Amino acid sequence: MLARALATNRVHDLTIAEAARKERKEASGKVVQKYGEIYGHQARRDIFLDDEEEKEIVNMRNNRLSKP
Repeated sequence: MLARALATNRVHDLTIAEAARKERKEASGKVVQKYGEIYGHQARRDIFLDDEEEKEIVNMRNNRLSKP
């Protein structure tokens, strides 16, 4: 009887572990793009660099417009 209870718990634990593993695999951070796949950290870095470049351009335009 004890062996049956332990086996039932083991199956339950394995089911939970499998669901967690499947969820991690589906949400691994990969984004498939036109020319391949890109990871989440790389995409965030690219977005950050684009924002920094845009700030520089806006700053250059503001400096040019503020000159008499």
